[in-house]
Amino acid sequence: MTLPICLCGSKNFEVILEGDFSYLTVNGNPVHFQAVKCLNCGIVATNPPPSDDYIFAEEIDPYGEALLKEEMWSHISAIYKIRRLKPYLNPSTRLLEIGCSTGKLVEMASREGIAESIGLEKSEKKVALGRLLDRNIIDKYLHECNFPSNYFDIVQAHHVLEHIPNLREVLDEVHRILKPNGIFYVVVPRYNSMFVRHSPNWEGWYPQKHFWHFTDTTLVKLLAEHGFEVMSLSCMLHSEYSTIRDNFWVARKGFKIVVKKLNLGDILEVMFRKI
Repeated sequence: MTLPICLCGSKNFEVILEGDFSYLTVNGNPVHFQAVKCLNCGIVATNPPPSDDYIFAEEIDPYGEALLKEEMWSHISAIYKIRRLKPYLNPSTRLLEIGCSTGKLVEMASREGIAESIGLEKSEKKVALGRLLDRNIIDKYLHECNFPSNYFDIVQAHHVLEHIPNLREVLDEVHRILKPNGIFYVVVPRYNSMFVRHSPNWEGWYPQKHFWHFTDTTLVKLLAEHGFEVMSLSCMLHSEYSTIRDNFWVARKGFKIVVKKLNLGDILEVMFRKI
């Protein structure tokens, strides 16, 4: 395999994991990959990097079952995220969600009576469903939108940063369009959780689509280099990503609270402030 180039520009890596990812197969086959750690900055990259050649079952889903499942999941996660955002929402708030899927969170934020709630999404099927439900979705990449500088109070990227090859350019653009002290709300998989257990089949690796993999340390360091400081940080479990989600005690609310309190989980949730 040819090693990728890190976000920091380095080509010096060490392999920390290699194996077959079979949680989501391609044409019925698992995907062999390496997770390689940059010896300069510590960020982990997928080797080989993701390609557009992969065809997934949901992309040829004739009945839209995967899309409806996505909408249902978006509803559940949006309830949690709106609760986290409520202290920062008021009638003058302008909010942007990058990678908004079907736009459920965009809709729920709008219902809070804020000034503007916009979502960006490039999946044609997700955009079509979102617009059918009268949600404010733009089918463009961030750099194509030419938003004014210092425009948004809140920008969100939930399970998005790991998908972006030119991540530094996107982070610079987020910083530009956020108002001073504006909030950048980020959620990414966290590979160094004790619950990942060095498994190549952990859902968060997703080598077909994920370029980058983070710890709390590497994500905070990267965002600091682009003008952001941490407001709050937690590492929680999520049934979509946890490799032990079938264990009965994971579902217990008390256990999940302890995991989040001690920052042990495999989902990293951070609210950053523009400085």
